[in-house]
Amino acid sequence: MRKLHVMCLGYNEAPMVRDAINLFEKQKGDYPIAFKALYDPGFPSKNPNHQKELVEAALSNNWLYVKIPNKNVAENWKYAISLLGATGDDIVYGCDPDERP
Repeated sequence: MRKLHVMCLGYNEAPMVRDAINLFEKQKGDYPIAFKALYDPGFPSKNPNHQKELVEAALSNNWLYVKIPNKNVAENWKYAISLLGATGDDIVYGCDPDERP
C-alpha cells in the first residue's frame, strides 16, 4: 500500500502555518498517514517567538517539528522531501500555508 507523507514548510508567519495545519487535520479524512512533519527554515519571520509558535503548532497536531537550514524555497522543499523517507509509489503531500489545503 502506498504511504502518505505530509509536510509543511514554516516559511510563513506562525499563525498562517498553524491555520494550514489545522485545516489539513480537519479535512484529511481517514486515509492512513505514515508521517507528518513541519520543517522550519527559520525564515523570513522576524518574530522572536516564531520557532516556539511553530513547535506548538506541530506538537498540538501530532506532527514532528524539524529545524532545517534555510537555503531558498525550492531547496528547502527538496531537502524536506528527502528527510521524509518516502520511497517508490509513496505519496508526498505538501501542506503549503500559501495554498491552504
